[in-house]
Amino acid sequence: MNRFLRCLVALAMLTQTVGMAAGRPARLRLVEVTTQTTPASQSILITATEPASYTTHQPDPLTVLVTLRDVDAGDIVSRLTPDSNGPVGAVDVADAVDDEGAAVAEVRITLHKPVRYEVRSRRQTIQVRFARLASTDAAGDGAPRAPAAPAGRPASAIVSVETAIDPNVLGVTIRGDGALRPTRIYEAEHLPPRLVLDFPGLAVEAPAMTAVQLDPVQRVRVARNSPEITRVVLDLVRPSVYEVDRD
Repeated sequence: MNRFLRCLVALAMLTQTVGMAAGRPARLRLVEVTTQTTPASQSILITATEPASYTTHQPDPLTVLVTLRDVDAGDIVSRLTPDSNGPVGAVDVADAVDDEGAAVAEVRITLHKPVRYEVRSRRQTIQVRFARLASTDAAGDGAPRAPAAPAGRPASAIVSVETAIDPNVLGVTIRGDGALRPTRIYEAEHLPPRLVLDFPGLAVEAPAMTAVQLDPVQRVRVARNSPEITRVVLDLVRPSVYEVDRD
């Protein structure tokens, strides 16, 4: 059960490398969408012209959606290497518009069966790695497989905000008393720069303000904006490349 949601924001070193300034960067482009296979896993590699802000979402057990903000998919077609034993059945790439009217590139990954996955990024490439399905032989003669773990119950409260520094990124972890599922993730339209996450009316047990003071995040604010919306705001020093891991 995932009881937390993690935001990774590029530190100053990476921000300078990709040339982020006060304004939004020029529109990026997808370069390619390919696969990488090993005996234990199958990965989808999504490469853009430069590091891009993105979110991952699993709308249903057989679909993983990677959305890259301000990225043009163009005529990129995924090159899915046939793999009869792999968990990935299909990959579709398309231009789209998000809830805020921003242009995005969507990479929709369709699975044969529900499997665990992880998302990592290095510079301009995003890797979505899926554990390979166990063969029938490995399970024994007709031995029943363990059922997939049930989805975690939805959170009723945000209980804490934590920060940690990984190589080149600052991680902000939002913890709940159940599975956290934001309804919207977006960048504030007007300055100062902010990354905003809206949740469906959760109670707030975390501090109203957590001082971070680690470039590029100044602080994290949590508040019940209305009976329907609980909002988490990351106040940034400057617009930055970010990644949000969620269910």
